Amino acid sequence: MKTKITLLIALFLGLSVGFAQNEQECMTKLSLMTEASKAKNYEAAYPYFMELRKDCPKYNKAIYVYGEKY
Repeated sequence: MKTKITLLIALFLGLSVGFAQNEQECMTKLSLMTEASKAKNYEAAYPYFMELRKDCPKYNKAIYVYGEKY
């Protein structure tokens, strides 16, 4: 029983770290896309936009607000 609880805790912690890392990547990509959009460099922002749409579609509304400009 103790082994099962330990495995369950390890699984939960592993998933939590995975989600936190993914959120950090989404935040970084959104920041890069936003800065490129503000500079009106849409060609540089487009790859970040596509990655965000695929990997983090519900992360932030700004993805689609800035994405309308492409």
